[in-house]
Amino acid sequence: MKKPLPTNFFAKMRDLGLKLFLVLGIIATLSVGQAFSQTFATSECNCLNNATTPTNGQYGETIIINAGSGQNWTIVSATGFYSVSSPVPPGAPVSYLPGTVVPEIGSTGQYVLNGLRVTGQGWTVVFNNGISNYTVSNVHTCNYPISPLVAPSIAIQGDMGTCVGNQEIYRINTVPSLTSGIVWSVNGGTIIAGQNTQQVVVQWSSSPVTGTVSVNGTLKSYPTQSTPCTFSQSLNVDVVSEVPEVIACNNLVNVSMNPSCEMYLTPEMILQDMKYTNASYDLEIKDLQTNTIIPV
Repeated sequence: MKKPLPTNFFAKMRDLGLKLFLVLGIIATLSVGQAFSQTFATSECNCLNNATTPTNGQYGETIIINAGSGQNWTIVSATGFYSVSSPVPPGAPVSYLPGTVVPEIGSTGQYVLNGLRVTGQGWTVVFNNGISNYTVSNVHTCNYPISPLVAPSIAIQGDMGTCVGNQEIYRINTVPSLTSGIVWSVNGGTIIAGQNTQQVVVQWSSSPVTGTVSVNGTLKSYPTQSTPCTFSQSLNVDVVSEVPEVIACNNLVNVSMNPSCEMYLTPEMILQDMKYTNASYDLEIKDLQTNTIIPV
C-alpha cells in the first residue's frame, strides 16, 4: 500500500535533511581538521657576524609550518622579521610584504619561511592559510657581543698601567657555559698561565712599552643557541719604568659635583706635563679635616 502523499513528502524531506546534515558535517569536520592540525617551529639567532655598529648586526631566522600538503599559506603581517634579500649592514633591512606566499617544500606539507632579525629585537609574523590567521613570535632574544656597551661581560678587566717586569691578571666576566673558543694574545709581554680560559696571567716586558692585551671568542645569548656570535676586545697597557721622576702638580684644582652629588678625578686634572697616560698613575684623596684617605 502506498504511503499517503503528505507522509511520503515528509519522509523524503527527512531523508534529504539527513543527507544534507551528513554532508555539512563532513565539510565541517574537514574544515575543523584543517584549522587545528597546524604546528609551528622556529630556528632562531643564527648569527651572521655582519655588524658594523653595536645595534645593526643580523641573525638568520627560520619559521617552519607543518600542515597538510597543497595549502596556501601567506603572510598577513611581519614585524621585526625581515626579508632574506635585505642588504647587509649598514644597509637597513627590508620587511616582508603582506600577501607573500610561504613556499611548501615539495609535497611534504612543510612550509618554510626564512628571514632576518636585528640584534636586540624580537619579531612577530601573522600567517593565513585561507581559513584562519595564526601568530608566531620569537622564543629567544639575542644580542651581538660587539661592544661592552651592549655586552659588558666581554670587557677586559685588569691593570692598564704597570711597571716593567710585573705580572698582571687580565680577565673577562662572561658566563663560562656560554663562552667558547677563547684565545688571548699579548703584545709587549708573555702569557704565562690561563690561555683559552677566561683569565690569563701576563709577564710584562723588562723595558718600558705600550703593550696590548687582546681576546677573541664566541659567546652564546642562551644555552641552546646553535650559531652564536664571535667577539673581539683589546686593552692598551702602559708598562713603565720604576725610576723616580719629578712630578709637577697644579696649584689649585676646583672640581664640581654633578646632579647626583658625584665627582670624577683623573691624574691629568692634577698633574702637569704627564709623561704617561692616566692609567699609569694612582690618585689618593685625603680629607684634610680628619686626615684620612677617602676610599674610592
